Amino acid sequence: MPGAWEFFGQKEVLVAILTRELVTTAWAVSHRRMILPPGNPEPIFPSGMPFDHARNHAAQLMLEQGFQYLFFVDDDVIVPPNAYEILKSDNLDIVSGMYYRRNEPLAPVAIVKYAQGGQGWLPQWKLGEIIPVYYTGAGCLLIKRKVFETMPYPWFEWYCDRRDLPEIERTSEDFTFCRKLEKYGIVPYVDTRVQCKHCGLSKVTVDAKIGPLTAGG
Repeated sequence: MPGAWEFFGQKEVLVAILTRELVTTAWAVSHRRMILPPGNPEPIFPSGMPFDHARNHAAQLMLEQGFQYLFFVDDDVIVPPNAYEILKSDNLDIVSGMYYRRNEPLAPVAIVKYAQGGQGWLPQWKLGEIIPVYYTGAGCLLIKRKVFETMPYPWFEWYCDRRDLPEIERTSEDFTFCRKLEKYGIVPYVDTRVQCKHCGLSKVTVDAKIGPLTAGG
């Protein structure tokens, strides 16, 4: 799945935006309002890469150019202007904003392990919580430099079509990355204060009719 990427940043944060160069007006407006450190350089647009290659390339650039953070924002995820500031203030190795799936079940893009065994979509949450999860999407994801220094390359791998793996391990590059984190004792989090909108032909956000999911579904 080829895509093009934009890169912004100082030595503090490299912002990498996965884009197919066709975005909604709402996303374009939100992008202009994003609060980032001053003095960001002009965008760079590598293209023709599968998603996992592009994310790995962004991580390599972040390391080579001396940035302390990598901030992924996808072109179908509308983030609040202060998303980066809030996520950075958490001082976590890896933390995501919250956005909902556009498919059923309508749930945050986050997988948790249940105390009684098994795993599934995040079943319940309260606004303001910072929740440890098993998997999270990379649509609004802040990662500290040391994560990539701790883990070997490649960090992101697309396993959806890997028929040699158990079905539960056939995951997209962001979920595969999160599964690898467990080996190194790194826990991803979701900060519910950063409420994003997942946009496309439809839009799903926390103030949709269903509201936050409960344990009972």
